Amino acid sequence: AVVSTQSTGKDHENKEKFVMKTIDAVGADLLGSPEAVNNLKKVSLAIRHPGCNEAVMKEFFAACNCRIQDNPYITKYLATLSKLCNMFSADIIVKTVGKYCYEQ
Repeated sequence: AVVSTQSTGKDHENKEKFVMKTIDAVGADLLGSPEAVNNLKKVSLAIRHPGCNEAVMKEFFAACNCRIQDNPYITKYLATLSKLCNMFSADIIVKTVGKYCYEQ
């Protein structure tokens, strides 16, 4: 039997839902509520701390087992993580990402 290594549309859909829910959970954990995350999403993206942004994205992709090359449709959710870097240190965000990705 031949096993396909191609991802299906359902795989992409499931990964997108996972990424969205995980990032929302990280945001709610740090900001205190889902409403605060929704408000953050309305703020224009300005990367003021590129080192934080790099560390958080690297951890997110590793901990949550996803690659932008394989899942380009998730980019729309990543801005929330970048915006958190304007409010929290990389260490705090990375720890929270790990909590939601490694412990799933």
